[in-house]
Amino acid sequence: MKGYRVIILLSTILLVSCTSTNEAAKEENHSNPPTNSASMVKNSSETNPNDFAIIVKGKEISLRELNSQVDLEGLLGKPIAESVQTLQGDGFTGSLLKKITYDGLEMELFSPKENENIFWIMTMVISKRNYQTTKGIQIGSTLNQITDAYPGVKIAADGRTDPSNCAYEFVNEEKYNHLLFEVENGVVAQIKIFHLIP
Repeated sequence: MKGYRVIILLSTILLVSCTSTNEAAKEENHSNPPTNSASMVKNSSETNPNDFAIIVKGKEISLRELNSQVDLEGLLGKPIAESVQTLQGDGFTGSLLKKITYDGLEMELFSPKENENIFWIMTMVISKRNYQTTKGIQIGSTLNQITDAYPGVKIAADGRTDPSNCAYEFVNEEKYNHLLFEVENGVVAQIKIFHLIP
């Protein structure tokens, strides 16, 4: 009988111990959610997307991205036209500006005088539905879709006052990056993403 009580006592202690361990594990899981790379990438892309980029074939092409970091020809094919000019004046004398034209997309890449072989993306102008912003806005998107995707967007101060026929601008003033939506009859007719060199 004495041995039977000892077994019951040990079983009870073991059960309480296991329950406490499970409760502690649950508590720890609530305070420290899993941080596997997939969940981290998902959370990062949802809360901090690159607003100054476009999506092409599932890949992101970002403003200020180095030409060497993105395979433009692999993503966009051969350009319709391409030219390089040497800039003069305004402190940019000797710098290079490369203009590349694709179907529905025009790009300007800048190379400072001291790094003539290194170009970075300065401007992207979208005129066809083939491309979209990281928040899904493309040619033909509505004004409501713009304001939902970019809560801080404002009418550009260019003198136009008709909300259905004007430009809307989303700006990161600290980084001098701009996203401009040209709206005609309430829908997007052109998207321009550009960096202003201070």
